[in-house]
Amino acid sequence: MKTLKLVFATLLITLIGSSVFAGSPPKKGSNFFVGKWHLYEISFLSTGESFNADEYLKGENYQQFENDGSFISITPTVTSKGLWEYDSKKKNMTISGEFEGTHVKDVFKVVSAKDDKYILDLHTEGQTIRLYYQKL
Repeated sequence: MKTLKLVFATLLITLIGSSVFAGSPPKKGSNFFVGKWHLYEISFLSTGESFNADEYLKGENYQQFENDGSFISITPTVTSKGLWEYDSKKKNMTISGEFEGTHVKDVFKVVSAKDDKYILDLHTEGQTIRLYYQKL
C-alpha cells in the first residue's frame, strides 16, 4: 500500500504540481474536455483498490480545460496553470512541463469520454492508476 501511495503522490506532483507546462492547443474533436471537472474516484487496477478521491486526497480536486489549450488544476494545497493536448487518434491526453527544474511529461489513456464523465488511465512504474472525473 505504501508503494501505491508513493506512485499516486508522484502522479499528483506531475499532474497538478507543475507550474509551467509546455505543449500545443488541443486538436479538433477534443471539445468534450473543455470545462470544469471534478476528480471523484481513484482506482489502483493492479490491486483492485478504489478510493473516494476527496477523502483519499484530503479535499476536493478540480481541473479546468479551455479551448485555447490552457489548463488549471485546483487542489487543497496547489493551484497550477499550464497547457494540455488531446490526441484523438491515439485517444491520449498529454500534460507536460517543468517541475522543480525537471521536465515532466505524462500521457494518460482516455478509457471513456461520454455524457458528463471521463476516465483516464496512467501507466507508471508497473502500476495502472485509473482516474474518474465528472463535469461540473
